[in-house]
Amino acid sequence: YTNGCLLDEYTLEQFDRRSLRPDFAISFDGLGWHDFLRGIDGAEKLTIDAIRRCNRRDYSIGINMCLHKKNIDVIDKTVEFMANEKCEAINLCPVSDFGTFSKDNGVSEIYSVCNSVNVEGTEGYCMKEFIEEVE
Repeated sequence: YTNGCLLDEYTLEQFDRRSLRPDFAISFDGLGWHDFLRGIDGAEKLTIDAIRRCNRRDYSIGINMCLHKKNIDVIDKTVEFMANEKCEAINLCPVSDFGTFSKDNGVSEIYSVCNSVNVEGTEGYCMKEFIEEVE
């Protein structure tokens, strides 16, 4: 699991030199919302760049997307984008029900959204068929 920030060319080259082929699970919280949840301006671009570096070297990539009330509307757009980036799976993970994401912020609604895209817990949403359609 990684946010992708340390997946630079040097690190990936070290994996390649040692014939290591890890599968990467990269945190990405939705197009236009990643910076918000991570609290870092530019985090979305850094993560997308890391995904693309991994793709150029044919590493297996899955995405973990934290869902909250504000990013529900970008699930489909994010899944399509990640399919185009050759990500193999996406896990939709509702945020915890406390602090900023307390019950009055709609976290309980997120569980029904997960069910509507056939995701239960962290089993994930398989993107294989979607990727084949895009290709």
